[in-house]
Amino acid sequence: MQPGNGCSSCAVRRARATLECRRPPMSHNYATPMTPERRLARLLSRIPDDRIVRIEKTADPHGALRWRAAIGGADAAPGDAPDWSAFCDTMPDALEAAWRAVRGAGP
Repeated sequence: MQPGNGCSSCAVRRARATLECRRPPMSHNYATPMTPERRLARLLSRIPDDRIVRIEKTADPHGALRWRAAIGGADAAPGDAPDWSAFCDTMPDALEAAWRAVRGAGP
């Protein structure tokens, strides 16, 4: 069969050309940027189920509303004061800071 007469390789090339025209330009590795929602989901998936996670939006010492987080062990009593992360601009930043502090304190 001659190229251009309906052979499968021509159909594949046409399909690829059509798809390439519709794709937005991307880098060579096709990595998509991490959205805050994806980052939060990734962080929460890495924290073990037996950990207690506390996240709150509260006023920092300057009066601005910012995020902070604390991650406690399963043996923490409900009345124990948690070790809060530093104040952060976004929830994922606060959760990541708390998780890094807990991981660094571990064995």
